Amino acid sequence: MPDNDNLIESRIQVALHHIEGLNKPNIKACARTYNVPYQRLLARYKGRPSLSERRPNGRKLDEAQESALCRYIDYLDSIYIPPSRQDIAATANEILTAGHVDPSSPAPTIGGHWLNRFMKRHPEYHIRRQRAMDIERKKCLDKDTAREFFTKY
Repeated sequence: MPDNDNLIESRIQVALHHIEGLNKPNIKACARTYNVPYQRLLARYKGRPSLSERRPNGRKLDEAQESALCRYIDYLDSIYIPPSRQDIAATANEILTAGHVDPSSPAPTIGGHWLNRFMKRHPEYHIRRQRAMDIERKKCLDKDTAREFFTKY
């Protein structure tokens, strides 16, 4: 039965610890000694992180940007303004635009399914439909009605 990745990674870490002090290490001999794949040991020796340590492919926002988006959602929630799906998507695009530094290419944008994957990654946030506003309350949001109220006041 083949070894699982966690066992191979632990042996790679032991092998890297063994060769870190050597001036000119023999990677191939070390791979044979510790029974690990040569190419994988060579890649780790050159600095490439393992799959479990790397950021997944297809993630538009890095960890700091995603954390900023989460803080923004929490802030809106704390002042009782529930963000809509469009608000979250627009904010994510704004964060991507602000972080874009190459003027020769357009800023990246999120895809159509990005928000669904974001919501799955962060189960503490969930979408809830808002109830329809009462007619009397909706009338009060009219600018003319508000202006009339304040002139009488």
